[in-house]
Amino acid sequence: LIKWNYFALGISSLYLFIGVLTHQIISNKVEDIYPKHDIKVMSGPFNGLSWRVLGKNKQEFFDGCINFTLDDVKINHAGNLNHQLISSDNVSRYGWFSNGWYQLERVGNDIVLNDLRMGISGKSVFRFKVGEIKNGSIIEVLPSRMPRAEIDFSKLSFVCKN
Repeated sequence: LIKWNYFALGISSLYLFIGVLTHQIISNKVEDIYPKHDIKVMSGPFNGLSWRVLGKNKQEFFDGCINFTLDDVKINHAGNLNHQLISSDNVSRYGWFSNGWYQLERVGNDIVLNDLRMGISGKSVFRFKVGEIKNGSIIEVLPSRMPRAEIDFSKLSFVCKN
């Protein structure tokens, strides 16, 4: 029994080491491709194979994936950050908390804040109504949680493909 425990510990330690090493290699590769962007590389399913990549500059962001077989990031979703849409203490605090990894978007007459770090390709898990448009002006409102966007799981792939 003890031999199996050591064997399992060795395998899991090797898996963790490979994950850390792969993360470093992929991060360096993406930073070379996009030197003028802030980059986040996050593990996906089977993290040794496929990695989620977020990139942003002052105005725009992209969400994509990369693996060892790709020479470039496959962009799944891109857009404007729109940080200028509304200026409020609540949005500023969220910006500080997320280190700027959020997007503001107009949804009907609402201004919605999306956390880019959580979710997939434009389908944020954390969404908050932070403003609304009345008579052509944007008015700050007390932040309230919005329902998360529907995700069509049939269109997802667990491994980043060309």
